[in-house]
Amino acid sequence: EHEKAREQIELALTSALRQFGADHPTVAVSRSNLATILQDLGEHEKAREQIELALASGLRQFGPDHPTVATHRVNLAAILYSLEDFEGAWREINLAIANFEKSLPKGHPSTRTALEWREGIQKQRGA
Repeated sequence: EHEKAREQIELALTSALRQFGADHPTVAVSRSNLATILQDLGEHEKAREQIELALASGLRQFGPDHPTVATHRVNLAAILYSLEDFEGAWREINLAIANFEKSLPKGHPSTRTALEWREGIQKQRGA
């Protein structure tokens, strides 16, 4: 049902853009959700475009130390990993981890997930 989900998220994104403008957090969430669906459909470059737009918006709205920005960075790292850009994925996952460690309690599930991702990326970098 990924295609149906894609259609619905694209409609939500279009509506959010019209109602709120490009930098609204709701738009960033829609872009992030669309990136996830595109990633699942194997459309990695389109996914990358959407998550980079969400990340840029999050940086403008919240600054570099907000957990939402870190989540976008984790998602970008996953997409870059799929594109076999292991150095880019490494950079983004480390930025995300540093952000989570500043902004979330020690041992937070988001931090643990990012650390697990980093292990997988490191294996590919070392391969």
